[in-house]
Amino acid sequence: MQAPGLILDSARDMHLDLASPYLAGEKRTGVQAESAAGVTPILGGTGHGATERRYMPEQVEYADDPLGAVSHIRSRTKSVRRQSPGLPL
Repeated sequence: MQAPGLILDSARDMHLDLASPYLAGEKRTGVQAESAAGVTPILGGTGHGATERRYMPEQVEYADDPLGAVSHIRSRTKSVRRQSPGLPL
């Protein structure tokens, strides 16, 4: 299992809140690190993602390509954006 250190260090350095972000990756180790960091992982189907999918738990979201990942994130965060003034739709 990959440790979440890089994700946590980057979030601290960039003052990011990891309570609601998503990260997309193409390998099982990345998804494990994202989960350990408290980030919602999305497995991308490009590169290794298509073959890694069989090893993922059912609750890990899957997107065929980067645009699919963006669409997934937007659909899940639409209600948050509408409640937060100043954020683009």
